[in-house]
Amino acid sequence: MLAQYEKILPGLADRIMAEAERQTAHRQAAEMTVIRNDARQSMVGMAAGVVTVLAALAVAAVFVLQGQPWFGIVALLAPITTLAGVFVHGNNSRRKERTSRLEETLNPAVDADEPPRDQPSEPRLPRE
Repeated sequence: MLAQYEKILPGLADRIMAEAERQTAHRQAAEMTVIRNDARQSMVGMAAGVVTVLAALAVAAVFVLQGQPWFGIVALLAPITTLAGVFVHGNNSRRKERTSRLEETLNPAVDADEPPRDQPSEPRLPRE
């Protein structure tokens, strides 16, 4: 197909390949940025969770030392259950996203502009 493009306009095949290579490099760089940001966000989230639990533990200890153990229990359990809920929700969201990506990979959507695979198509020049 690229040879036919080259016949129509010399140098076009090289331009098409160069654009494909630039697009691939751009996509890979964007994916790497997303991965790094996700990792950073995960670390910040874990640090925030640790700080929250330690603060709740300190508040609970103060209540217990002042003779109010029920307030201490509530002060400790409230943030811990909230963090557990966030953790479960995050895990479920990631599992759904992975399942969705796997389904897209295994069953790609059919492009309406793409001809059926069993019929050879004539090369088309990009529209300007």
